[in-house]
Amino acid sequence: MAAAQALAERDARRLRPAAVGYLLLAALQAIALARYPRQFHGGTGPGVIYLIFLGVMVLTGAVGLARGMPRAVRPRKVPGPVQPSNSP
Repeated sequence: MAAAQALAERDARRLRPAAVGYLLLAALQAIALARYPRQFHGGTGPGVIYLIFLGVMVLTGAVGLARGMPRAVRPRKVPGPVQPSNSP
């Protein structure tokens, strides 16, 4: 509910903690897969669905984190005094 409200208000900054948590959870799941490869059956339907879900977790967390980062502010050009032209 809080994520939906943050998206409705266009305030992605509030999603940063959840995005970091989502990325961390996906990383821990990947570490568990690497640590116990015999326990995972990647060729089966549920294994493929799990890998797709893991990829979506990484993608969602990365996009949420990128959208929540502060944007760089470009300095505005302040017009200087107008120089009179010397041409006749």
